[in-house]
Amino acid sequence: MFVATLTLAALYVAFLVVIAGRPALAKRPRWFKVILALLLLVAIIARLYRYNAAMGIDYDEAMGGLNAWSLAKWGIDYFTLASHPVYLYAWGSGMNLLYPLLASPFVKFFGLSITVYRFPMVLLGVLSLLYLTAAMLKARWSNWRLVLVLAALALSPGMLNTSRWAVESNLFPALLTMVMATLLWWVTTKRARYFYLTNLLLVLGAYTYANNWLFLATFILGFWLIAWRRHLVGVRQLGLGFLIDFALAWPLALFLWVNYVSHRQLYVLGLTITRLAASRGASQLVVGHGQGLGAVIKNLGQTVAVLFTGYDGYLKNGLPGFGILTPVMVVLAIVGALLVFKAKPRTDFDALMLMMLGANLPTVLLISPNHTHLNALTVPALYFAGMALAKLSRVNWRVAGLVVIVVLFGTYAYTYLGPAGKTKPRWSCKRC
Repeated sequence: MFVATLTLAALYVAFLVVIAGRPALAKRPRWFKVILALLLLVAIIARLYRYNAAMGIDYDEAMGGLNAWSLAKWGIDYFTLASHPVYLYAWGSGMNLLYPLLASPFVKFFGLSITVYRFPMVLLGVLSLLYLTAAMLKARWSNWRLVLVLAALALSPGMLNTSRWAVESNLFPALLTMVMATLLWWVTTKRARYFYLTNLLLVLGAYTYANNWLFLATFILGFWLIAWRRHLVGVRQLGLGFLIDFALAWPLALFLWVNYVSHRQLYVLGLTITRLAASRGASQLVVGHGQGLGAVIKNLGQTVAVLFTGYDGYLKNGLPGFGILTPVMVVLAIVGALLVFKAKPRTDFDALMLMMLGANLPTVLLISPNHTHLNALTVPALYFAGMALAKLSRVNWRVAGLVVIVVLFGTYAYTYLGPAGKTKPRWSCKRC
């Protein structure tokens, strides 16, 4: 914990020092600088505090940790001993690769423990917020727009929760925050490298959580379409973006072929295209096996219920009444999305964020709802919730909006990190 605390403290101080002299911050009022520094500090502390203890150990974390150790030591799947797998075998029904792979250098250097295995998730959650803050400053967002959007994202129960425990799918919200930040850098600077980086991050998302493949396919196509129609990219940039996506995604295309067509494990260019014993994908879809439109309509109702009640049956995913967004923020997200949609002219960035929100529709309609399955919804929904508050006409109303976010955060943090999370896991591997 000492190394983790020292690392995040150094990161926080270094970030403030770097941005302190930049015109994007230097010319802003003192109250803004103080609130910005406090928001980031509170967000970091909330992700760091007892992250190695609260809520116990999830069995998927234990499985991911074993695979991270195996990848760090020998570059193989822990259970099948297959080298350089594109998807982990885990329970036989699979586990997403990216987070155990990212955690493996930490495990190799510091050994395997819950403190070490969770720390990359905490670190990436913090880095994504700092990256987004830098992008918002670069874009010269108004003081209140920046503060309220950052508060909505940094202090959200869903973003806080996923940054603290290391089920591999929890990486997706942090990755999508980085996508949001990169899109903002791109439309602000018009530099093609940010377009390419966005494509890179989106395809990496496919290795983060397979349930979000529908979202990713929809958003990538929509992202390209908006970029083309708004003259943000040309044919050359689109072609190169496609090549980046293809170069990273072809192993997953082969993974689908192996598990749904050939049922034979493949070895290509040193990679193992994993054949699973069973697939959880079909069990998550509400259509098929005689189920049709009625099942889709029922699933939509269940999704709305999960979002507004804040409970999906799993305390580890979020506390009842809070969920990943809180019901208050769900309402604000709807209002903010409608306000942005009606705005004329609509900015390039807002058009892209509306597409990000809309790309969740296939997931909402076709995949059974829980907080993990809906994690791609978190980032765009919180953006629009912050925008709803930022568009309030009077300053004291915006202050009240910030107070509401802080109070919701404080209540959730006290409950989640206090009475609901008082467990002391002791997972470690002394020989690892």
